[in-house]
Amino acid sequence: MLLMKRIFIFIITSVFIIGCSNIGKKEEVTLEEKAALIIFIEEIKSSLKNGETTFLEQSLISNMGNNFLKEEIQNIDFSKINIFNSKPEFLKNKAMNVVALNIQTTTIYFDVEYVLKNKKWKINKFKERRK
Repeated sequence: MLLMKRIFIFIITSVFIIGCSNIGKKEEVTLEEKAALIIFIEEIKSSLKNGETTFLEQSLISNMGNNFLKEEIQNIDFSKINIFNSKPEFLKNKAMNVVALNIQTTTIYFDVEYVLKNKKWKINKFKERRK
């Protein structure tokens, strides 16, 4: 009876340890995917500077907030705006950075979250940063 309890406890402990060992594993973004995001960000900035908003609109994941953003983007003349961005921080299949839009003496900051879907980066959230 005591031997059966020990075997049962050993089996349960083994299953628990094996099951929890996968929790620590995280899918890291490869160097190529990191470089692809930097290129993606530069392409968005370049197209906006040229007055083209379609690339940015296509890069947004469809959700309620982004759909509203798509409508607002069409009303902005980005050729007169300086666009700055921070270096992206990566976590699993997501990345985040801060984007600043500078119009003369006014600067507006945005937190941007990117998601890697089907080996392509998409903008998941584009939210104004509050002070």
